[in-house]
Parts: sequence; structure tokens; C-alpha cells
Amino acid sequence: MIQFLVKRFIGLLFVVIAVTFITFILGYFAPGDPIRDLLGNHYSAVLYASYRHQYGLDLPWYQQYFNFIAGLFRFDFARRAFRQTSLIVDPPDGARQPTVRAAVVLRFDDAENCEDSE
Repeated sequence: MIQFLVKRFIGLLFVVIAVTFITFILGYFAPGDPIRDLLGNHYSAVLYASYRHQYGLDLPWYQQYFNFIAGLFRFDFARRAFRQTSLIVDPPDGARQPTVRAAVVLRFDDAENCEDSE
């Protein structure tokens, strides 16, 4: 019984490593540049290099994978990337951009209250 459990646990480790590696590689080779998307119109080479270093994207892929695994063990599912409210506080000229906010209201009616056109 113990030998069976040990074999199953070793198999589980291989599956977990394979799934995390595939997940990481899909994100690593995804099209686009996340830092450039975050900066938007406020792109500058200095700011780009700064954020690339801050998020660890200037490291080799194997170091990024190790950091990814270490974050999973700490239950840090890239939440540190979303702790900031905004990368740019104010536009350079001090003018604020208008913000559009929308609310979606869902309404569920009982089947008894619905009128059928029979």
C-alpha cells in the first residue's frame, strides 16, 4: 500500500511540474508586451526599463520560471502586479482624462410573472 502511494505521489509531482511549466511557457510566449500595454501613451525607454526590471521580465526564462514556482508556493498568484492603482498618476500637462463608468443591472423575473404570447 505504501509503495502504491509513493508511486502515485511521484506521478503527481511530474504532472504538477508539467502543468506549471506549460502554463508558464504559454504566458511567456504570448504575443504582446505587458509593460508596453501598461504604459500605453506614456511610454519612455527609461520607464519601460524600470518596470521591466520591477516585474522581473528582464531575467532569463528559467529564473522567471523559478520565481513563478516560488510565487505559487507563497500563494502569490501575480497579485503584486495589481497592487498599484495606476502606473501614471497624472498626465504631463496636468489635465485629467474623463472616466466613463458603466453599471450593469441584471433582472431575473419569476417564470410565473412572465407573460407568454400564446
